[in-house]
Amino acid sequence: MLLGLWFAAAPVHASGHFARWAGVYEDARVRGSTALAQTPDGFLWVGSESGLIRFDGLTWYEEKGFSAQPFAVNDLLVDPRGRLWVASANTLLWRQNGTLQVVATLPEQDAQIRRLRWIGGAVYLAARTGVYRFDPVHGLVRLGSPDRFGAYDIAVDVGDKGLLAVNEGGVFVWRGAQGWQRRSLDAPGQLVTSMQRDAHGTLWLGGYTLRALSAEGREGPSEGPAKRIRKLLLLRNGELWVATHSNGIYIRSRDGHWRAGSRRLHGEMITALLEDSVGNVWVAAGTGLHRFVLSDSEWITTADGLPTTLIASVATEDANTTWVATYGNGLLKVDEDRRVQPVSTPCGEMLLSLAWQAPQTLWLGGETGLCRYQGGRVERLPDVDEVQSLAVASDGGLWALNRKTLFHLTNGVVDRRVQRLDPERLSSVFYMQDAGDGSVWLASGTGVARVDRDGWHAVDQHGEVDALLANSPNYAWLLQAKNLVLLMQDGQRYVQPALSGAWLLWRDAAGNLWQIGRKGKARVNEQRLYNALRAGQRVPAWEQFAGGVEQEEGVPPSQIGTPSIAAVNANRVAIAALGQVRIGSLVPASAPQTPPQVEVLSVSSAEVKQAQEGQKFAFGDAIQIRFVAANLQNPQALRFRYRILPITKAWSQETTERGVSFAQLPPGRYLFEVRACLPGAEGKTPARVTFSVLPRWYQLGWVRLLGVFALLVMLGAAITLLLRWRVRRLVARKYELEREVRLRTSELQEANRRLAELASTDTLTGIANRRAFHDACQQAWAAVQTGSGSLAVLMIDVDYFKPYNDTHGHAAGDEVLRSVAQTLRASVQAEEALVARYGGEEFVVLLPRHNLAAALPVAEGIRKAVEALAIPHHGRKDLAIVTVSIGAAASTLRDEEFDAVLTRADMALYTAKSSGRNWVCGD
Repeated sequence: MLLGLWFAAAPVHASGHFARWAGVYEDARVRGSTALAQTPDGFLWVGSESGLIRFDGLTWYEEKGFSAQPFAVNDLLVDPRGRLWVASANTLLWRQNGTLQVVATLPEQDAQIRRLRWIGGAVYLAARTGVYRFDPVHGLVRLGSPDRFGAYDIAVDVGDKGLLAVNEGGVFVWRGAQGWQRRSLDAPGQLVTSMQRDAHGTLWLGGYTLRALSAEGREGPSEGPAKRIRKLLLLRNGELWVATHSNGIYIRSRDGHWRAGSRRLHGEMITALLEDSVGNVWVAAGTGLHRFVLSDSEWITTADGLPTTLIASVATEDANTTWVATYGNGLLKVDEDRRVQPVSTPCGEMLLSLAWQAPQTLWLGGETGLCRYQGGRVERLPDVDEVQSLAVASDGGLWALNRKTLFHLTNGVVDRRVQRLDPERLSSVFYMQDAGDGSVWLASGTGVARVDRDGWHAVDQHGEVDALLANSPNYAWLLQAKNLVLLMQDGQRYVQPALSGAWLLWRDAAGNLWQIGRKGKARVNEQRLYNALRAGQRVPAWEQFAGGVEQEEGVPPSQIGTPSIAAVNANRVAIAALGQVRIGSLVPASAPQTPPQVEVLSVSSAEVKQAQEGQKFAFGDAIQIRFVAANLQNPQALRFRYRILPITKAWSQETTERGVSFAQLPPGRYLFEVRACLPGAEGKTPARVTFSVLPRWYQLGWVRLLGVFALLVMLGAAITLLLRWRVRRLVARKYELEREVRLRTSELQEANRRLAELASTDTLTGIANRRAFHDACQQAWAAVQTGSGSLAVLMIDVDYFKPYNDTHGHAAGDEVLRSVAQTLRASVQAEEALVARYGGEEFVVLLPRHNLAAALPVAEGIRKAVEALAIPHHGRKDLAIVTVSIGAAASTLRDEEFDAVLTRADMALYTAKSSGRNWVCGD
C-alpha cells in the first residue's frame, strides 16, 4: 500500500531541486528489493529474492521467469537501446519480445553475479568469481578475478585509463595481459562496494567510508558522515545519494553540503537506488519501496536550525535573505545557504509581525513594542507598544496596530492615531493591508473593518476571516467560512466556494489571484474573476495545482496567528505555516510529458487463458484484451483509445479502463490496436495484436454453398406457387372490382340526385327555394320566347309577419311559414305550378300557360285557403288571424324580359298590401 503522507526532506543546496517523500509501497514483493531499473517505456522494474516485477504507477505485474521456479534477482541494467538485462545467481538474461531469455551462464559453480555495468558497447559482470564481459558477437569472456573476493562493482578508471574493479581488498586496475593490479588507498578500511562517476569526472567510491578519485587521478580523503556504504546514486541535478548499511540515506549536494535524508529511512538498510525519468527517486529498504519527488520548493524546519515551531510571520529582503519572526525565539535570518541565524533586537523574543520596506528597512513588532532594523542597526521606537500587526503604507509610511490603537508612522515618527472601535470584540486582528489611498483594511475574528481619514468603519460582520488580500480602496478578497468573498467598500458581498482547505490568498506579478491550502493551490486571472462576479456571470475556471502547505514530518502543528506569505521574487514566495517555512515557486515545475508507450498484456477467453499472437478463438467466445502503459508521475492521467480492424477504423473515446471485451465477433481475422495518451502528449505508435475467430460448422464455406443451392430450389418452387395463387387472386379481384364500380356508380348517381334536390329545396318549408325558382323561370321563359304560351307569376307575402314573430316567437313564426307553404302547394296542385320560398315571409308561384285572367282565380283561391287556416295572430289590430297579400302579373310578349314580369308582380303585391292586406291585386 502506498501511504498517502508527505514530508519534506532537508533542503538540497544550490541544485534547484528538493526531494520530498511521497510514500512507501509496502507490498511484500518489494520489501528489501535488490535491484531497480526503468525501461524507456516508463515501467519501473524491481528485482528481489523472489523474482522480477514491474510497476506502471498503479499496478504491480509479475514477470514470468525463465523457469517455473521463483528466481532471485541480483541486479538489473537497461542498456542504451532500452533492453533490460537481469542477473540471477550465475545466469545473465535479457528481456526480448516480452519474455526473459537466458543469454549466458557463468561456468563456475559458486559464481554469483553482483553487479551489471554497460561499458563500451558490452555488458560487464562483477561476480564472486571475478569480472566477465558479454556481447552477442563474442559471447561471454572472463577477465579473471582481482583476488579471492571477486568483484562488487566495475567502472572505467578516471581519464579512461582502464577498467576498475572493487571488493573487500580495495580498488583494482585491469592491465590487460598483466591482469589485475591493486591500487592503494590512503586510509584504513579497504572495502569498496559501489562506484559512481559525477559530471566533473570524479569517481566516488563507497565502502566503509566515502572516497573520491579526482579526474586527475588524485585520491581524496574520506569525507561526509556516511559509513558502511552499500549503494551510490548520482542524480541529474548533481546530488550524490549515499545508501548505508543501517542508517538510511545521506545526500551530498552539488556544492558539497551534506545532510541526512528522510527520517523515515533512519536505521534502515538501503538495498537499491534509482532516479526515474519523471523526477522520482526510488529507495528500496526493508520497510518497502520508498518514493521521493524532486521539486523546486524547499522546507526549512527545526531539523535545519529553526529553534522553534512557533512561527508568527515571514518577510523577504531579496532572493537570498528571508526573515522569520517567532514567538519565543525572536528574529531569525535565513541566508542564501538556508543557514538559520538568530538576530538580537530590543523587541525581545515574543514577536508577532514583520514587514519589509524597500530598500533596506525591516519592521518588527511584538509584545515589547515596535523595532526598526536598518543598515545592520536595530532600534526600538518608544511611541508604540504591544504590536499585533504591521503593514507597509502606500505613502511610504507604516501602519502598526496594537490592542487599542492603529498608528501611522512616517520615518519612524507617529503622525496619526485612530482609536479602535470595540477593542474587546476586535482584540485579534489577523490581517492588515494598505488600500493604496491612505486607508487600511483589517480582518479579525468577527469580520472586516476599514480605516480611512474619517475613522474606523465596520464593513463586514459575517464572522472570522481566514485570509485577506487587498490593495484597493474599493474592494478586498476574503477567505471566510469556506468561501471566497469579494467584499466591496460598501459591504456588498459576492461569494463563491473556496478551494478545499484554503487558508492563504496571494496576488502574483502576472495579475493572478491564488488560493493556497494544505492539499493544493489554484489560480485565476483576478480581473476576469472580479468582472464575472460583479456582472453575475459564470466565473472563469480555476487552474489547480497539487502540493499545498503540508505539515512536515515530525513537526508539531504549531501556529501563532495566521499563515504568512511574502514574495521572494516574481516567481517564488516564502510561506510560514505549521511551524515551518517553505520557499519556492507556487507553480510546480512540470516534467516534460513524453508520449506513453502502451503494451498489450494478454488476449484471452474462457477457453484460452493466455493467447499467442495470431490465436484462433471459437465463435461466440468473449475475448478479453488487457493492455497497460506506465506513468510513474501521474498514472491517473493516462487515457487509452483503441479500435478493432476491420470492424471499425475510428478510434474509441478516451477511457481509463485498461481492458476491453468483445463478444460475438463474426468469424474472421482481426487486428486490435490501442494507444495511450496524456494531456498534451499522445502516443503515435499503437500496440497491436492479431487474432482470429473460427466459424462454426454451419458457417463453413461448402455448407453455406449447399445451403444456398437448397434455398434457391425452394425459392423457385415457392415463386411458382406464389405466381399461380397470384393469378387466381387477380382474376377474382377483377370481377370484384367491376361489381364494386357498378355499385359505386349507382350510389354516386343517387347521391348527386339527393344533392341536387337539397340544393333546390328550402330547408325550413320543404318547398323549392329561390335558386330552383329562377332555374324554372329560365326554362318557362324560354318556352314563352318561342311562342309556346304565356307565363304568370304570383308574389305572396305573409301579412304582419314581424309583429307575429315579436308576439308569438320565432318558433311559431317558422311554423306559420311551413303551414303557408304547404297550403300554397295544395292550392296549385292542379295547375302544374311551381311554389317556392322567395325569401323571409315572401313566396312565389310560377304558373306556366297562364295569363292574368287565369292567374287571378288561382291567387284568390290561395288567399282564401290561407285565411281558412285561421292561424291566430295577436300581433295585428284588424284581424286576429294570419293572412296573405298576393300580387299577380303575366306576359306573352316575346321581347319582354322575365325580370319585368317579376317587377310587375311585386308592384301588384305592393298595391294589395296598400289596399289593407289579405288582398289579391293583378297587374
